[in-house]
Amino acid sequence: MARTLGQAIIVENDSGAGGTVAGRRVAQAAPDGYTLIIGTLGTHGAAPSQYPNLKYDPRRDFTPIGLTSEMPFVLVTRRDFPTNDLKEFVEYVQRNQDKVSEAHAGVGSEIHAACTLLQSIIGTKTARVAHRGGAPAINDLVAGQVDFGCTVLGTVAPQVQAGSLKALAVTGSERVDVLKDIPTTTEAGLPAFQAMTWTAIFAPKDLPQAIQSKLTNALAQALNDITTRKRLSELGAQIPDDAHRTPQALQMLVEA
Repeated sequence: MARTLGQAIIVENDSGAGGTVAGRRVAQAAPDGYTLIIGTLGTHGAAPSQYPNLKYDPRRDFTPIGLTSEMPFVLVTRRDFPTNDLKEFVEYVQRNQDKVSEAHAGVGSEIHAACTLLQSIIGTKTARVAHRGGAPAINDLVAGQVDFGCTVLGTVAPQVQAGSLKALAVTGSERVDVLKDIPTTTEAGLPAFQAMTWTAIFAPKDLPQAIQSKLTNALAQALNDITTRKRLSELGAQIPDDAHRTPQALQMLVEA
């Protein structure tokens, strides 16, 4: 996008409260096209159900630019956790839920939402340890400080491949190339546990149409770039087709 726009893009990891700190910051920013957010299922989907006093409305306080990717979650445990597949995991957690801990990236984050779904399906309420973002949660899993998490595939695949974490299942309908030996939740015996996260770019509300169109075009060119597509694929991401990348399609996704 920076090459297309002829404008440097600075990425700031503005963590806190499941991404809603960044969401509030962008919702209140000037609508000039210079402040954007990479929103997710967490910031623009799950957060409103977790924060009664959320300082922004995902439906009304942003201008949609476009959907960038979709990706399943992967259920991972610390490498020495005493289960080796999803069936064993469910049975163990159901028996020992008062002794088991879950890592997530903050209340209302996509990781928190995914494990909320999992725990509601299997009927457990383990300790839930909040972190300021996904990276600290993964670091604590690798260090063995917490037991499991429902992480976004692209952020945890290297640790699984290196043997630092144990992956039990992916939440998509199909296996993914980056972790092709890991079964889907359906294959592993828990078909109700299916979820996909997404990432998308938003600007503040009232963005002028000309600026919105310029940013949407730059995003489209970036997602059509061969190198970009290859890198996203290596992370396990699925790039949406043209019809699902439009601002209108993104707005419909947020509404849904």
